[in-house]
Amino acid sequence: MELIDEEGRLFGRVNVVDALVVLVVLAVVAAGVALVTGGGGPLGSDGTSEDVETRYATLALGQQPASSASNIEVGQNVTLAGSSATMNVTDVFLTGASNGQVRVFARVAYPNGTVVGSGPIRAGRSVTIVGDDYQTDAAVQSVNDSRSMFRTERTPVSVTTTVESEVATAVNAGDRLTVGDHTLATVESVASLPTNESGLRRLHLGVTLATRTVDGEPKFADRTLRIGTAIPLRTNGVEGLNGTIETVGSVEPAGDPTNVTMTVAWEGVRSEVAEAVTEGLEERHPGATARIVDVTAGPAQVVVPTDSGELVVSEHPGERDVTLTVEATARQTGSELGFHGRPLSEGRTVTLEFDTVTLQGTVLDFEANE
Repeated sequence: MELIDEEGRLFGRVNVVDALVVLVVLAVVAAGVALVTGGGGPLGSDGTSEDVETRYATLALGQQPASSASNIEVGQNVTLAGSSATMNVTDVFLTGASNGQVRVFARVAYPNGTVVGSGPIRAGRSVTIVGDDYQTDAAVQSVNDSRSMFRTERTPVSVTTTVESEVATAVNAGDRLTVGDHTLATVESVASLPTNESGLRRLHLGVTLATRTVDGEPKFADRTLRIGTAIPLRTNGVEGLNGTIETVGSVEPAGDPTNVTMTVAWEGVRSEVAEAVTEGLEERHPGATARIVDVTAGPAQVVVPTDSGELVVSEHPGERDVTLTVEATARQTGSELGFHGRPLSEGRTVTLEFDTVTLQGTVLDFEANE
């Protein structure tokens, strides 16, 4: 049988023109399917088409100036120096750091089998991230993660620190540390307490921190938040609030509020100052209050030599010794009582700050009230 007969039919059955039309239609359909499905998946290392599994890695970019910390953003495509694989940034986490900087972490999606330099991408390696308009060093913290996003939460803590009076005055509830669209810390409460050193204040700050959960524990500034952990802290307007964690999970200071009665001796006080110390004077700070309920005063006793060289006790003509009974709010942790952020004990020097007078005396005794 002839391939094409005298009437132009293929094998004497199908018109050649009709057959060509059918072939063209089939070719167009096949091309459309390839376009929609991506041609059967990305090319493997041997040039053949295969499905490539996506994995996730955590990259620590270290401390960055706040001005450049937002260079890396979710949705960007980046590469690692020494690798041809394209990685997609799926999450970015910013956290506190010292010296006015911030720490940056990025979660990136990468094809399984990605090679960097002469070996596979793995935890502990140092790499260089290359973006469209930036390049920065980083450390690979983890690989083969199953989540595209970090596990994050907002963790309330109580932080204590000692700062200069001008710094203490500048801090207010509602102050925040922000970098771009990221809120790293929010001050919820401020208690500014007197210390025994002129010009210094003890701050108790209730703060909510943006934290990243690692191995089930919250981390801020790449430090696990536990009681006693020192953290760098600042707000957009105030530097140098670095302090120590007192509580995790609450913005309240450590311990339970406990009413105590203290006997405080204030010796060698000028007469005009002593006269300003009266019953009813109150010191009020968030979480720490004190009220004078009794005052006794008498001439200050001093030791002076006589003409014969003998030492005798005499009354000072212009000074008074004042003994105060003070009802105060302390905080109890276990069996220990604390006042103004320090353990309460006999012989301890305390500073009491009233509206009309500030005094510094010695605790003679104290007891917790039932």
